[in-house]
Amino acid sequence: MREAKAEAADLDNCIEENIEDWKKIPNILLRGPPGTGKSQAMKQLERSGVKCKYIQDLATFNSAHSTQWNFPGCDFVLFDDYTTFKDSPYRKEFWTLWKRRVDLGDTHNPVWIMGMNDCVAYRDWE
Repeated sequence: MREAKAEAADLDNCIEENIEDWKKIPNILLRGPPGTGKSQAMKQLERSGVKCKYIQDLATFNSAHSTQWNFPGCDFVLFDDYTTFKDSPYRKEFWTLWKRRVDLGDTHNPVWIMGMNDCVAYRDWE
């Protein structure tokens, strides 16, 4: 239990120390095997008080398509666990926009953060 609290405190410090740097990058991909803290990092960011949209289920992901992936008033958009969204009919459009955001380096829009297990979605990037 003590170890889990120490890890949570380390995560809080990491988010607090780096949040301004994160705002300079249009997309952040948190990847790693299950249990490495990707979802925990997003939950901590959501609790930190920054304005964010936390997308955790397929219905919310699909409804974001209807708004043209627009999230007004948000500093961050958190896409928790890509495996939840990989069967969406809008995933190709999503990845096209993800790549375009990287290419443009647009820091005026909210930062998108995606959690992904290793090797789950790389085929969708092609």
